[in-house]
Amino acid sequence: MDRQTRHIYVLLRNKIIGVDSIVPLCMQLHKECGVTFTFMFFDYSSFKAIRNDNIVLSDAINTIGRSVFVGRGSGKYKIISKIFPIFFLIKMVFNINFKKRYIMHTGGMNIKPLRFFLNLLPLERIIFNEVTPYGTRHPYSDKRTSEQFFHLRQTQDAYNKTKGQLPFLKAGVLIGYNKLWNFFKHPKAVNAHKIVFDDPRNPDAWIDFIKEKSSNYIDDELDNNLLSHQKNKHIIMVFIGRIHLDKTGGYPDSFVHIIQEISKSVGNKMPIFIKPHIFSDLEFVKKCISKGVTNNKMDYILTKLHPSVLASRAAMSIFIGNSTVIKEVSGLNVPIVQCLYGFDEQGVSMRSSKQADYIVTKQTDDLSNIINKLNSIDRLPIVYRERQQALDCSFLQH
Repeated sequence: MDRQTRHIYVLLRNKIIGVDSIVPLCMQLHKECGVTFTFMFFDYSSFKAIRNDNIVLSDAINTIGRSVFVGRGSGKYKIISKIFPIFFLIKMVFNINFKKRYIMHTGGMNIKPLRFFLNLLPLERIIFNEVTPYGTRHPYSDKRTSEQFFHLRQTQDAYNKTKGQLPFLKAGVLIGYNKLWNFFKHPKAVNAHKIVFDDPRNPDAWIDFIKEKSSNYIDDELDNNLLSHQKNKHIIMVFIGRIHLDKTGGYPDSFVHIIQEISKSVGNKMPIFIKPHIFSDLEFVKKCISKGVTNNKMDYILTKLHPSVLASRAAMSIFIGNSTVIKEVSGLNVPIVQCLYGFDEQGVSMRSSKQADYIVTKQTDDLSNIINKLNSIDRLPIVYRERQQALDCSFLQH
């Protein structure tokens, strides 16, 4: 197939983490296989969050294709907004069948009514890929659906002992981030083209993009927040997730403690980039910050920049819990501090990460000393482990 005609429609589920996982893969497909992409959103809040609030992923998407909202809208043109998704899907089906395009999804096309359109497509034009680079977190239980079970990673022996009802699968190409992905063992995947895209956070196309753009992204944020004087300094990045949803108070208490110790130890000597979840209650976050800063000073930014961008200039990273972001940062030579100050012994045990370099609790409250120690060390340059294995583009030759 001519490289100029290679195009893949990517159906994105309604989670930012799904976009964050698949974009590096798509960038590598673009670089090595000459593919362009149309990223399809059916949820407007996710589409808006990427388009308006996540400049890194938005720019990355625009370098290899475009993003479109194909769900039902609201407002002035309700009739058009109801017709457009159907028209778009019909056009997509035509292009896949007659212009040799492809569809890539993580399960969204298996759900009605989209399964109707999937059944109109030739098998070899359907790419089914694993949801997340980190695998499904929880062990199999009887309450899990068959699809959730097949998203686990198991050895063949473990799979044989626990397999149950088979989920729907129609795909000629399967892309997993680990060779143990259970969908590789599905009976209908026997003749499928299987690709293992291991080390998915480090494809060289994504790393080259981050290296080129990171400094400008951070400097622009400093400029926009009237902190231009903090350029050329290291930063501290703090990841807090959606703390407003925590009913126990453990996460907010941990966050307030972090702000107290940073404002006392660092003050306004270096900028603090605080990254809440994209759908967080920012007013609640600001109240926690005010409670922690009290009479001290602190230059901070509530940032939406990607963790890989922030890591490029970080002296340390601080987390109030466990997160998949810890796994991403751990491979970048940035010290990881988990502050679990707001939790009891059992809560600490449940949330502690093996990737953390330091874990702070009420019993071992030495966060201030850790911050001072890490700031006194000459910071080693960030380490990007570029993925060495070439991507298999042969599935595009059908």
